[in-house]
Amino acid sequence: MAEKLPTHLVWEISARLPCEVDRLHMALVCRAWRSYLAQRDAPPLLRRLPWLVFPFEAGASFCCVPCGSTHAVMTAPEEERGARFFGSHEGRWLMLATNRISNNVVTNVGSGVSFPLPAMSIDSRGTTHFNMYIHAASLSCSPDEPDCVGGAIVQYYPDLHDLWRIVFFIVGIGGEPAVDPLPEAFNEEPEDIAHVHSFRLISSVTGGTHLDWHLYYFPPDGRFYDEYVYGRYLVPSRGELLMVVKLSPHFDTNYGVTSGFRAFRMVRGQNLEEVARVTQCGWEELPDLDGRIIFLGRGCSRSYEAAAFPGSEEGIYFADDRGFHEAYRIEHNLTFPCSDNGRCIGMPHPEIDRCFPMHQVSSSYSSGVASAVRYADCRFLLVMTLPQFD
Repeated sequence: MAEKLPTHLVWEISARLPCEVDRLHMALVCRAWRSYLAQRDAPPLLRRLPWLVFPFEAGASFCCVPCGSTHAVMTAPEEERGARFFGSHEGRWLMLATNRISNNVVTNVGSGVSFPLPAMSIDSRGTTHFNMYIHAASLSCSPDEPDCVGGAIVQYYPDLHDLWRIVFFIVGIGGEPAVDPLPEAFNEEPEDIAHVHSFRLISSVTGGTHLDWHLYYFPPDGRFYDEYVYGRYLVPSRGELLMVVKLSPHFDTNYGVTSGFRAFRMVRGQNLEEVARVTQCGWEELPDLDGRIIFLGRGCSRSYEAAAFPGSEEGIYFADDRGFHEAYRIEHNLTFPCSDNGRCIGMPHPEIDRCFPMHQVSSSYSSGVASAVRYADCRFLLVMTLPQFD
């Protein structure tokens, strides 16, 4: 019966499938369908939302948002199963550490192509630091494009109580160290990093730097949250930069869960001093998401338009990153919590929907949130252009 369906009907059915895995399963129904879908004239899939990737001991799995199903990543090499994830990029690229601490790579889960990422860095004094532990990373372009540069928030093992650092590196040059261009006195505790024409870093305090930089200063405006802040994320959206704040009524990140979000757009003010490259800015709260679908991830947050995905609704998708600043979990080989996942619907009165399945409450591999505080007014945004690599 299936083989007798006309080609155009098979194409019409496949074009309406929201999930790529569903189309693969459809092609397995019979030889005729497989032949029809392999033809050049077969219609492309509908535009797809990102996969949500979860670490499991047997290997990574991903959740397809439109169909709500969890699928195994079948193409992951054995050495990448059980890896610690610390970033992603458009086009199915994942950044991960295959042995929890280092051995950093960026790999494509579709093609299996991988490029090495550095495991050491050189600072401004010429000192080499080994065993670089990457908390979060962001890329300037696709890793398979020329001159792809990455920026990362890092520490160095085994002293994971030391200050956090920011490094830059070129993707795909094996054995080359990353560059840590900031002064030794740089005492940031960064929460997120993003590449939007330049690398952007959100933090609470900032010091001087020898990079080509511009500092955006956000003076306190008396804003007070009724709950504790579990994390702040930089999200490029509609040509603007948003800051999304994750909230919880619980101070202890080991036991608390996400209760809602607040979103702000960056508003530029006056240049305090042109020579000093400082601009006073503010965070203007958004009353609602205005049709946005936002996916939060350190170094890889993304925003989409719900109108571009028929049947989709606005909301904020989030994953459990309560262990982001808890380096002791690495030192003592402890697991990371991974049960606080879901979608936030509605602002300012949110509803948390635990809409994608998880089959374990902790993970030995991937981490993720920031320290819990109620005040979040005074923030700095340090924008750094790409350094020149010889």
